[in-house]
Amino acid sequence: MGLAGWLRRWWWALAAPLFAGLALLSAFLSVYLIPNTHPLRNPQTAADVRQLARVEGIPGTKAEVQDVERRTTAPNAESVGFGTTRRLILWDTLLNGRFSNDEVRVVTAHELGHIAHHHILKRVGWLALFLLPAAGLVALFTLPRGGLARPEAVPVALFVFVMLQLLTMPLTNIVSRREEAEADWSALQATQDPAAARALFRRLATTSLANPDPSTFTYVLYEDHPTIVQRIAMVDAWQTRASR
Repeated sequence: MGLAGWLRRWWWALAAPLFAGLALLSAFLSVYLIPNTHPLRNPQTAADVRQLARVEGIPGTKAEVQDVERRTTAPNAESVGFGTTRRLILWDTLLNGRFSNDEVRVVTAHELGHIAHHHILKRVGWLALFLLPAAGLVALFTLPRGGLARPEAVPVALFVFVMLQLLTMPLTNIVSRREEAEADWSALQATQDPAAARALFRRLATTSLANPDPSTFTYVLYEDHPTIVQRIAMVDAWQTRASR
């Protein structure tokens, strides 16, 4: 509203790059906002991280452990930051013995794949592409109420923005699934261990209570990862290709 009061009907032209810049800053600093983390203490896993990071072309990438076991039993890992703040975050629920060392290697290689393919920066880029037309549409639909500078236009702005998010959700999921598939392929290339990848995906389906083959409606609207069936099919395809 402050920008709208200052720039009037052209506020959106400045707001879109401004919020994209804030998203970039947030991605860079996100590692410092994750609670309950500590350095990775398992020497075998630490050695695997170093070796896989070299294989994937991002040597020196650091790994930390996040303690979440008091809140959830679900296993997870994530890649955060970029440049000097890039980190691999492994949940302690992944390292508590339920998963074999080879399965943890696959997860590690998958998350390092996200970093190697610059997926975090690409997500900020996609956000920037969304924000510019979204802000323009918000400006257009709030004009009849005097523009976003007026309080009575705020409900309209929120409605338009939420509707745009809902309408673009299937497209967002397509991008996310593409990134996850790319990271899966990187993990297979780095570990050369299709048996461990196949075992991991099956174990994830049971520990996370995930539907391995959801309906098309659910898949299109809600799934931001390939299905377990698709991920296992990728392992089979990689193994067939590698054996030629």
